[in-house]
Amino acid sequence: MVSADRKKKNRINHRINLRTRKQQAWELLPDSFIAKTVMKGWHESGCIVAMKKCHVPPEDILQLEEVRALSSINHENVVKLLSLRLTVSVQYLVLEYCHFDLEVLIHLPKVKIEAEHIKSIAFALLSGLTAIHKKNYAHRNLRPSHVLLTQDGVVKITDFGLSCSTEAASPISTSQMGNIHYAAPEYLLGCTKIRSDADLWSVGVIIGELFLRASLFDANSNREQVVQLLNLLGHFEGNFYEGNQKYQQIRSAWSGDMNGTFHKVFEPRLCNGSLYDRQGVRLVKNLMEPNVDHRLTVEEALNHEWFKSGVRGNVKELLEAFEKPCRSRIFQDNNDDSND
Repeated sequence: MVSADRKKKNRINHRINLRTRKQQAWELLPDSFIAKTVMKGWHESGCIVAMKKCHVPPEDILQLEEVRALSSINHENVVKLLSLRLTVSVQYLVLEYCHFDLEVLIHLPKVKIEAEHIKSIAFALLSGLTAIHKKNYAHRNLRPSHVLLTQDGVVKITDFGLSCSTEAASPISTSQMGNIHYAAPEYLLGCTKIRSDADLWSVGVIIGELFLRASLFDANSNREQVVQLLNLLGHFEGNFYEGNQKYQQIRSAWSGDMNGTFHKVFEPRLCNGSLYDRQGVRLVKNLMEPNVDHRLTVEEALNHEWFKSGVRGNVKELLEAFEKPCRSRIFQDNNDDSND
């Protein structure tokens, strides 16, 4: 007789035989606390897959929050968990492979991004986030390098290594936080409650960087990041900040413009005709709202006036600038244009 647990593992694993295309890890993922590397591999059927290595015993793999989240979410704009490959010492998440990421598109000048491209990427990102939140998960580590694009220009959210169930009763550790440049201010200031609305803040920063074609922040610490947010947005309002000692100390030492410089930062870029889109920048401002009670929900964001027209199903034409489809920083390959 085969045990029920073993049958369950077999159903998930499907006994897929994978062979690594290159005997190397392409990039370390410092923000993942269990998974250490992502590699490119071949499925026995001939399609390319991504293989994320997890250093846990095989009996624990199904308990990982990342596996639980990806197993429950089925959406075009969320990367698919195809199966698991279990071994004695190392386990692999076998994932849908994507060729590009937003970080490359943001910082590579030869990619000509227009306002409608940004709108379509933003809509797809929010659509995928809707599916995540409907399953009662918060991603908690959204950033441009974790938003991938397929060769056909379809947006995919990936890297659920820090995802948490919003129904979890236990508080989270503030040390287990994604990149501070995309973290909501309440987490920078010590919030331990799992909140899905923090993902909306991250989306706002990502869309803002698509408009600017540059990083919004370069802080090296939580405190420095809060100061940069104050410089951009002005004084934070809301009950959380009024009672937060860390915030009050930072604010007392801060000498910037109480109204922030948000529009001064974005206005020069909007003088470019191809990026002239005040509704899009207004959405960024509404998503980057420090007061969680006033921050848009994912449903409100999707119903924003900006998305009433001009949304495309994919942004494939943006990828025509690449001779070879391997520009994801997660899957770094030796391309001829890798130093661009």
